[in-house]
Parts: sequence; C-alpha cells; structure tokens
Amino acid sequence: MSKKAIFFGIENAEIGVTKLNGCHNDINLWRDLLVNKFNFDSDSKIYIDAKPEYFRGEIKTFLQDLKRGDVGVLMFSGHGFSLNKLINGNGRRYEGLFFSTKDFYSSKNGLLGDYEIIQFLNDHVYGKDFKLILILDCCYAEGNGASYDTNENEVVNNREETLRAKSIEIEKEHLDGVYEMEINREEIDFFPSIKNFDNVCLLSAVKNKLKKAYEDKFEQGTYGLFSYFANQVFMENESLSYRELETKVNHKLLSDQREQRVTFIIGEKFNGTNVFL
Repeated sequence: MSKKAIFFGIENAEIGVTKLNGCHNDINLWRDLLVNKFNFDSDSKIYIDAKPEYFRGEIKTFLQDLKRGDVGVLMFSGHGFSLNKLINGNGRRYEGLFFSTKDFYSSKNGLLGDYEIIQFLNDHVYGKDFKLILILDCCYAEGNGASYDTNENEVVNNREETLRAKSIEIEKEHLDGVYEMEINREEIDFFPSIKNFDNVCLLSAVKNKLKKAYEDKFEQGTYGLFSYFANQVFMENESLSYRELETKVNHKLLSDQREQRVTFIIGEKFNGTNVFL
C-alpha cells in the first residue's frame, strides 16, 4: 500500500478575478501534514496555474497510477467558478474549479467543470479497490448539489480589508463550444453524485447554500479558512475520524465568527477509519 498526493493551486490573477495570496500556503500546509503526520510520499507533485493540457493529463495519470489498497489525495486551493447564468431556470448553476488565472480572458480550458470531475471518477475511480480523498479549498466546492441562494449575503465582519472570496463569476462568452454544449444538456447533480462512490471522500470548504469560501491574513500568513483551521485541528488532535474533523473545523469557524462552514461526503469504505488511513 502506498499513499500519494497531488496538489493544484493558482497564482495571483492578472485581471478579472479577486487576487488570492494564500494558495501556496494552503498547499504547503496540507503537504507538510500529509507527509509528516500521515506518511504520504514526499515527492508529491505540485502544480501552480497548470496549463489545461497538463492538469487534465496529470489528474488522469494520478488516478490511473493508484493501485489496490492505495490512498490518494487530490488537493486544490484556488477559485471555484460559477457560470453567471441559472441552468434551465431551476435555481442551479454550472460550477467547477478554475485551474489557471495567468490569462483570465483566454483560459477557457482552464476550467474544470463539476460534470468533468464526475466523469474522471466514473472512468478511473468507480469500483476500484483504493481510496481517494478530494480536498477542495475554494468556492462552489459542492458543485450543483444545493440550490443557489440568490439572496445570499456576503460575509461582512471586521476583517473586510483582508478577507478574499475564492470565487469567480464566469460569463457565457468565456466558455468554448464544448462548455456551451455541456451546460445546455440535462445537468448532473455533483454533490449527490459523489455519494455514489464508496471509495471517495470529499472534503469541501463550503456547505449547502453557504457556497463561498474565503482566505484571510493571519499572523503566520495568508491562508484559506478551511486549510488554516483544519491544520489547527490536526495540531490539537493525535487522531480523528472524518466526521470529527468536520465537526471540529466548523466549531473553530463558528468560534472565530466566520460564516463559512465545511462539509464532508464520506464514502462507505471510509466508515470507521481515521483520516488519511
């Protein structure tokens, strides 16, 4: 059995989106944690602003290389995206991950939609005898699993000057023909679909209608709230189940007067096990 991880993040955006300063820090937190506490391979690959031809291929290769009994982690810190258009008038939006911000207005293929993630899992994970953990520190990390609340209030507190939302609103003209075709078909529900995989665990930085994730500046540097408070929980606890981790991270977010909450979808093969085992 081996433990492998792959990490993706973004640099500061040139134009068009909120600049994020903490994605490198989030990746380093999780990498150090996995290597030093949970004995993951130390040669894990890290990609920042990965080009479209790289990140899709690297994800596919990573999943294909997982063998019987392995534990794999795919971690992303950056912007989630939401197409600035409701789908079929049903209160759901086309959502996913934004892998590259180097050239925002020509990065059409830098988007990885929720339907693509499910397709990767169907092709390379479903029915396999290994475990995969997805750690998504970004907005819209639940995909289309919950209706979008158009009356949702932004987080407002005394940290406004440093708080940054990890989200992008994408206009239709930023999508190529493939995406136009996909968004016009019957939309899948990403969040419920994850539940169909007994060997997948989703650690999502957002919960239900609270679809926004944030980064903020702390004494140690700038971090995503999910990554920062999860690391604190790990420092305070020798062992944790996934549900205990979820509860304790949310308790810290509440205690720190944050409106963000995390949620985990835990496949059956993870029941009764501690995290990353």
